[in-house]
Amino acid sequence: MNKKIKVEVIEKYLSENNLTKQKFCKMCRICSATLNRILQHNVGVRFLTLLKIARIIKISTINLYTVL
Repeated sequence: MNKKIKVEVIEKYLSENNLTKQKFCKMCRICSATLNRILQHNVGVRFLTLLKIARIIKISTINLYTVL
């Protein structure tokens, strides 16, 4: 089973909360390169990173995935 990250969820959160990528990264405690890698659909994102993002967005990590 292949999974892909729903970047639109992250982008929507950034837009609705008027956040820059840098500010969001500080809130999540991740580096900007990691966020850029996620937004560009690159593979190799650690679950812990997604957990940090989900916690800030206030959603379950399962809602950050789409099954291909």
